[in-house]
Amino acid sequence: MTTTARMATPRRIHITGGSGSGTTTLGAAVAAALKIKHLDADDLAWAPTDPPFMQRYTPEERWSRFMAAIDSLDRWVLSGSLLRWDDQVMPLFDLVVFLHIPQDVRIARLLARERERYGANIDPGGSQYESNRFFMKAAEGYETGDYPIQNLPNARAWLARLSCPVIEIDGAVPLEQSLAIVLAA
Repeated sequence: MTTTARMATPRRIHITGGSGSGTTTLGAAVAAALKIKHLDADDLAWAPTDPPFMQRYTPEERWSRFMAAIDSLDRWVLSGSLLRWDDQVMPLFDLVVFLHIPQDVRIARLLARERERYGANIDPGGSQYESNRFFMKAAEGYETGDYPIQNLPNARAWLARLSCPVIEIDGAVPLEQSLAIVLAA
């Protein structure tokens, strides 16, 4: 685990990491503990569809949705990956938390989440089989950079360009411990 020096209480926190790393779970926990609004990048980036995650908003729509969501808020937590977003979002953060967990743990979480979300539809012949295979292959390529854009090398490069403090939580750290790390920042 890598941390930065103690800073003033952050008002705008971004929690990021690879799919299945727990950004949404930790984001919701941080927001609840601080009694502030939690936003998830997926809700801002993907139009509602059935099944979900089939139609992205345009970058302009996504930015407009994000700005509208934070317009009247002084404090908020945003979870999820922003690697597809323009760098214009970077100056808005007071603190960024990067979750990097072992790939086998992340993939197991994703498989469980996909099974819960889609059930037998991810099995061979199911309506979500092909899209699930693509998603899981992309998630497996996160560590090596085999998947374009949403990968660890790009995430590290993005983090290096931030001007705010960054905390990295490395490993399969329990939620309560991760929450304590963020709240102590």
